[in-house]
Amino acid sequence: MKTLFYKLPTGEEIFSYRIRGEHTEAEILTRGATLRSLWAYGTDVVCGFDMPEVYIENPGYLGAVVGRVANRIKDGELYIDGECYNLTKNEPHATLHGGESFAHRNFTVTEYKTDSITLAYTSPDGEGGFPGEVAVSVTYTVEGDALIIDYTAIPNKKTAIALTNHAYFNLDGCGSISNHRLKIWAEEYTEVNENLIPTGNHPAVSGTPFDFSTMRRIGDGFLSGISGYDHNFLLSPDTYGSFNEKELGLAAVLEGEQLRMYAYTDQPGVQIYTANHFGAGPLLKGGVPSVKHGAVCLEMQTEPNSANRGVGIYGAGEIYRQTTAYKFEVK
Repeated sequence: MKTLFYKLPTGEEIFSYRIRGEHTEAEILTRGATLRSLWAYGTDVVCGFDMPEVYIENPGYLGAVVGRVANRIKDGELYIDGECYNLTKNEPHATLHGGESFAHRNFTVTEYKTDSITLAYTSPDGEGGFPGEVAVSVTYTVEGDALIIDYTAIPNKKTAIALTNHAYFNLDGCGSISNHRLKIWAEEYTEVNENLIPTGNHPAVSGTPFDFSTMRRIGDGFLSGISGYDHNFLLSPDTYGSFNEKELGLAAVLEGEQLRMYAYTDQPGVQIYTANHFGAGPLLKGGVPSVKHGAVCLEMQTEPNSANRGVGIYGAGEIYRQTTAYKFEVK
């Protein structure tokens, strides 16, 4: 089902599309290729807004595809082959999620079926300070009890690419996720400084508030002196699942009161973000106030600032691919 969601002051239109599977249903906006809603066994498990105009800026990137490079690039400086590209900085010490993020761009629907949708956007040369034009395509597919997200991107010049989806999950629908339980297949995490820029160290999670090697309450970390998580975990999966004929590693399992979610990916890391900025700003869907730690993001991606180590650099015509899947079950 396609409906007009909002008309921008420029005259551009944002459309809403729904795709359905056996136990899952998703609503996708053309603005930012945004996952606005995801129903699993009848519960909407992602946060979003009722007011359409909020998606013009979409504070917090709720449900949006972010890029060109997800996460932070130190000082907004990208180095490729010895040349420095000055990027748009949207934090004092970093470019976050591309600076001029895809979350704030209108995508075009290129294919729409009952259970899938493909959206495309061409990022022009120089957007956000990044070199080269990049043709981006994102496909959402609902299959049984799973949502699968496939990304491709093709540049016409050497550039950095690292995409992810910024969905905010709450498996209970609303309220704090402190009692959600989480397990992550990671033995190390990315240490960051006070500006959330990697220090270069990869401490072991064992015995720290970052130890989710066994299922435990997210809120236990808050009681251990962590005011909120915004950290990358280096994945080391030992279990795999097949989605769209691709083998993906099991990165994490998240549990609410009634539902369990399995997160699979082909990416080397997952950024765990516990909605630390919630508690101010627009109301969420249904008029529900946002509360600090009212959701958790599981952003599958490369390590922050890794583009400046040569990770995720693609030459002209080279294809970037990424697949992530979220699979649900009733506990």
